[in-house]
Amino acid sequence: AMNHGAIGIVFKVNSEKYVPEVLSHIMESRHTFRSKDDITLDLDNGIFPGIVARTGIIDSIMGIKSCDLNSLINSKLKNHQSAAGLLKTKVSFKIEKQKRDFRSQNVVGVIKGIEDKVGIIVSAHYDAVKGNDSLSYTGANDNASGTAATLQLANVFSEITKSGNKPENTIAFVLFSGEEVGLVGSRYFVKHIPFLMDSSTLVINLDCVGIVDTL
Repeated sequence: AMNHGAIGIVFKVNSEKYVPEVLSHIMESRHTFRSKDDITLDLDNGIFPGIVARTGIIDSIMGIKSCDLNSLINSKLKNHQSAAGLLKTKVSFKIEKQKRDFRSQNVVGVIKGIEDKVGIIVSAHYDAVKGNDSLSYTGANDNASGTAATLQLANVFSEITKSGNKPENTIAFVLFSGEEVGLVGSRYFVKHIPFLMDSSTLVINLDCVGIVDTL
């Protein structure tokens, strides 16, 4: 839609009870394609606004009847014809955005090895988003699971080092903030790396390690 000049998108729903479901699908699609698609990143950042409203309200604003329009679109599709351009109307919306600034930080820990330069980075993001379903705790897996695994690995390697077995490479453990709002913490980290790295540094990123593979 953006590639064809759209400056926003309107989701029509039949009832208010479907609004959480629609919002859930929107968020899922953003997360699925965010790392590959700049357009969905724009959605997350609010550049491309989305409006969710009941069908009756949208019909009233645009002066249409959804049932008639849907029948017309379906007839076109059955005849393998394009449904584009069936409805042309001009609608104006006034959207007031509120900018909210907040402080956040990455958490970095280093275990010194024989080599001073960091040869291995173990990472995870520790921020999470709230699910629409009050009984859904998505942050438990995305990404408290990865955060817990990273902290446990840091503890294990710390104990090994204290016992006198120093690792060959210096190991860094990094917990990123702001992953859910556009990889903010990791982007900042790459631009402001706080330690010297080896030319072949290995990065092991732990995200959603609580998923059970049933295959």
